[in-house]
Amino acid sequence: SGKSRAVDIAPGVVALLRQLRQEQAASGLSPFVFNQAGSPEPMHPQSPTRYMKKFAARYGIPDLHPHKLRHSFASVAITNGADVASVSEKLGHADKSTTLRMYTHADEESVKRTGDIFRQALEAAGNGR
Repeated sequence: SGKSRAVDIAPGVVALLRQLRQEQAASGLSPFVFNQAGSPEPMHPQSPTRYMKKFAARYGIPDLHPHKLRHSFASVAITNGADVASVSEKLGHADKSTTLRMYTHADEESVKRTGDIFRQALEAAGNGR
């Protein structure tokens, strides 16, 4: 969609990226963090896709590509309790129904957790009398 989005990454990843950037700056190789091997030119946009394809073939992972990481993020976040509105915002969906349709599927644990939440709410309401 051409919209910019912030990507959350772990502090350790930030530290590694900063270290890589400092090493590249010190060697005068490239102003880019991700550059072509032995070249100051930025990495080609298809390089991550090509890398993941080779990785998938090597380890027998069918249909692996960078977009799968997006799907994994959404599925894991929602399954572990993130609200759909926040996940939708993070994915950049204009309509939350898109997120609901694509990423909310009931697994056994989610169904059990939903029942537990309902029972706890009833118990709390009953104890408040």
